[in-house]
Amino acid sequence: MFNYFAQKEISKIMWNKRALLAVLAAFFACTLFAQDTGLLLPEDFKVYVRNDMVINHPASGFKEKVLPTRNHYKGPDGGYVAIYTKQKKGSVYSVGGGIYVLGQIRLKGRYYGRVFYPDGYSEGDDITQDVSILKICDSYFPEFKGRMWIGGDTGGWFGVQ
Repeated sequence: MFNYFAQKEISKIMWNKRALLAVLAAFFACTLFAQDTGLLLPEDFKVYVRNDMVINHPASGFKEKVLPTRNHYKGPDGGYVAIYTKQKKGSVYSVGGGIYVLGQIRLKGRYYGRVFYPDGYSEGDDITQDVSILKICDSYFPEFKGRMWIGGDTGGWFGVQ
């Protein structure tokens, strides 16, 4: 009896892993294509949240939310910066430690692995307080003006390691 239930649970876990890998592979391919062709994420990009965990596909126990995505730059050589805040109200999901994500913005630049760096920055540079980018953020999210910062770790949406 135990073996039957254990095997059934293992089978579900393996199916979920295969499904997740398929979704991540598809997003990875889309990301590479988007970087080369300028394809954009939808402005109502759906994420699925449970506590401090967020994923990019529906799953049992996860609540669907919309991550506001602003395609500020529409050229072929772009990517996304996440916008962070300590303000829970109005944000979309928590990343833990009292830090929340409220949206993402597409800018000109490139990915180094899974981390996006805006034009003018190199791998390893600190982009969190770039004044010109924060002004762009202010224009899209005025209710968070002066209470946000940015980060480029957005390649995980697409399965980039």
